[in-house]
Amino acid sequence: MLDEKKLRRYAKRLPPPAPWLPLAGGLVLAALFVLALVLRLHHLGDALPRDGDEGVYWQTLRAMSRGDALYRDVFLSQPPFFMTGLHFFYALGGETLWAARLGVAIFSLAGIIGAFLLGRSLAGWRGATLAVALAALDPIYLAASQSLQAEAPQLGLSLLAVGAAYGCAETHNTALRVAAAALCGCALALSILVKLFGLAALVPVGLLLVMKLSIRASRADMVPRAIIGFAVFIATMAAVLLPFRESLSAMWQDAITFHLIAASVFAPQPDMTLMAVARFLVYSGTAYVAALGLAVAVSRWDWRAVPLIGWLLATLFLLWRQTPFFPHHLAALIPPLLGLGAFAAMMRRPVWCGRGAAAALGLLGVAALDFVQLHAYEAEQAALDATESAAIASVAAEIRGTIKSDRRLITDAPFIAALANRDPLPAMVDLSQVRLRSHSLTSSDLIHAAQEPNVQAVLFDSEANILAAQADFYAWVSQHYRLVRRFAPGRHELWLKG
Repeated sequence: MLDEKKLRRYAKRLPPPAPWLPLAGGLVLAALFVLALVLRLHHLGDALPRDGDEGVYWQTLRAMSRGDALYRDVFLSQPPFFMTGLHFFYALGGETLWAARLGVAIFSLAGIIGAFLLGRSLAGWRGATLAVALAALDPIYLAASQSLQAEAPQLGLSLLAVGAAYGCAETHNTALRVAAAALCGCALALSILVKLFGLAALVPVGLLLVMKLSIRASRADMVPRAIIGFAVFIATMAAVLLPFRESLSAMWQDAITFHLIAASVFAPQPDMTLMAVARFLVYSGTAYVAALGLAVAVSRWDWRAVPLIGWLLATLFLLWRQTPFFPHHLAALIPPLLGLGAFAAMMRRPVWCGRGAAAALGLLGVAALDFVQLHAYEAEQAALDATESAAIASVAAEIRGTIKSDRRLITDAPFIAALANRDPLPAMVDLSQVRLRSHSLTSSDLIHAAQEPNVQAVLFDSEANILAAQADFYAWVSQHYRLVRRFAPGRHELWLKG
């Protein structure tokens, strides 16, 4: 139990800021937010898949625009708000790939706001500036923010929820308390309904609530805030899930049972996961700032770091249990590291320089490391542009000229099909290895689908080797379809019916 004396000691802040500091800090934060937006919009509409699942989610959005229902007609391995939230931007932006990625980028900007709230609550304006700078420049978070994947929306909403929770716990303004509690409950529910990794954010919110309730003087204020947050959390969950009330069983099957089955089919690779995490920590500027921030928090005996440490440990546990594990899952480490990094702004100034100079040098060091990684990220994207753009455009043009617009195809290259403005069957938008190896979809299902009258073609992606690995299906297609073209260098094969 924390008494009043300890509370006052733990609540110590940096010396009061100079009168001009809020204005200058506001300008810096605004500049960082604009920088984050510009970085996310840069090359956002490039017609190249940035991840293997981008085509799957693009085709899912296209199916939703045609009126196909999630979980009933369209297979979706994520909770519903990922697609329903992005479909708003997709429809508003003219149903283009750029519009879909813009929705991801906007959700990621919610994480910038969350970083501001978290940093401001922990270490004032310097903490807010440092947290926002890390969120704006981190290359892993940036890459996730430009890819049609669930990572950036979930991370952005989780960071917003935790930032609002800290803001709710720290502010003394009644109206702000209510607003922060409601924002926390809403963002937390939506993050879980985007991707189940959002469950990790329950740990810092719960620990923060328990710690504040352990302070006798805080109980009277915290109980109403907790009730408001919980009520908004339940209301948000109900509002998102209500349209799917008739397909809740299918949703559970696709979004939860499917992953449990996949985890039992794929062999766990904890060594690979640990190596990936270690490599990430070595090359991440955010991780170095988080380590410094953790040292500062420990030296000050600042209990506010405990929920963030719990968040990091919960995230590491989920990554360790993730099967199969993919590199883009590492982005889940960014939010708790950002929170811990904010404590670095509370570091005492060195004897040889002022506090402002020390902060500036630290920010410059982090920015330098992150910009090196940003340059590598841009170089990688440029290399993809040079090597794959022409090949993908060629395959898409062939599909567009061969397959009628009202006919469907079966393919493990959904991005190219969407680029050609052609669609698979709604139940076949996701032909991933996870789905096929977990027997959520079988060769018999594929053969049955290929026999449907409105299916005109099958496109094999030999490099992905997903459909081609289904020997029974490939043999059946060889007998009942005719090979139209094998694209150089033998990566794609297009087969037509008849």
